[in-house]
Formats: sequence, structure tokens, C-alpha cells
Amino acid sequence: MANKDLTRERVKNVMHHIPKSAMKDQGKMRKTLHNSFSGMKTLINQLSEKKIGYKQLYQKKQKRSERFKRTMFIIEISITVIILSLLVFFLLTKFGIA
Repeated sequence: MANKDLTRERVKNVMHHIPKSAMKDQGKMRKTLHNSFSGMKTLINQLSEKKIGYKQLYQKKQKRSERFKRTMFIIEISITVIILSLLVFFLLTKFGIA
């Protein structure tokens, strides 16, 4: 949030510091605004790149979490199968079938 507030303040500062004479002449006004706001575009792009970076990091963590959950589920299933097979083997040997 602080970055957005900082960007807003910078835009306000840029607008307040543009001389009135530059705003009267059309050619000067275009050039002044272009120079001023190309810097603002750079700042806004940097903010959006950080946002994209955070999204990618969050997605990676989500994928890692999903993989971990899937792996733990497979391990639980395999342990259950082993316990059931040992139980069946014990019951078969107890009653003399095997």
C-alpha cells in the first residue's frame, strides 16, 4: 500500500511543479507532460512488476503445497495397504489357511 501512496504523491508533486508557462504553449505542454509522465509510467510499471512477482511466488507456494498434500495422501494410502495386508496375513496364518 505504501508504494501506491508514494506513487500518488509523486504524481501530485509532478503536476504541482509544472510551470504554468509550459501549460500555455501546446508544443511545450506536450513535451513537458510526456517527459513528466514517462517517469510516472516507469514507476507504475515497477509496481505492477512487483505485484506480478508476488503472484508468481504465491502460485509457486500453492503448487508446492498441493504436491505435498498429494504426496502425504499417497504415503497414507500405502501405509494403510501395508497394515491391511499384514492383518490379512496374520489372520490367514492364525487360522492355518496359509
